[in-house]
Amino acid sequence: VVSKILADPELAAAFQKPKVQQAVMELSSNPMAMMKYQNDPEVMAILTKLTSIFPQASAAGGGMPPQQPPQQ
Repeated sequence: VVSKILADPELAAAFQKPKVQQAVMELSSNPMAMMKYQNDPEVMAILTKLTSIFPQASAAGGGMPPQQPPQQ
């Protein structure tokens, strides 16, 4: 999972932002939290890209697969 994220420069940069990390972690445990982020274009752009890379995430009720933030 992390290797696919790091392979995409846009996703790798986004995962350096605490707001994006928080959103992904929250959504991995609570898909209903999507309502909280639906009006945040930055987070939604990253979530859209993640679901294109990990289509099983959207099929599993909208949540993202559990992930650890990329380590430097």
